[in-house]
Amino acid sequence: MTKRAALAAIAVLLALPAASAAKPPSFALWWAHFSARVQRDVTHIGSTCQNRFGHDDARVGRCFVRAERRTLRTEQAAWEKGIARTALHQRRSCRKAIAAYRRATRRAAKANLAYLDSHRRSALTKISRDLNGEPYATLKTVTLNAKTRAVRLCG
Repeated sequence: MTKRAALAAIAVLLALPAASAAKPPSFALWWAHFSARVQRDVTHIGSTCQNRFGHDDARVGRCFVRAERRTLRTEQAAWEKGIARTALHQRRSCRKAIAAYRRATRRAAKANLAYLDSHRRSALTKISRDLNGEPYATLKTVTLNAKTRAVRLCG
């Protein structure tokens, strides 16, 4: 092998990323994409119900609850897959932070679904007021703190 060929082979090897050097998926990026998707779905549900029933708060509320319950259950399955995939090859401290976020989010989602299941015929203003009050506000804060910690540790 000539000196020039040897240098070219070394340059090619240095340019290739090593399999062990591959970075695990970014938790922050996954969370941002998933959060945007959820926000888009909630906005779509709200505007669809608003367009259908106008200013009839009770009918908009019933429409919102029906659609949101269905959407939350569908999104929960996608969320579980995504969070598991994101946590798979992370450092131990990152996996622990993601696990804490997972627990907090599951708790909040379970509470939101329980509320929606038991308030199928409520007006939208009542639903909004209730879900922004206690104990849901505390659950949101705990979830936000866990997410912030996971982003800080995992990137």
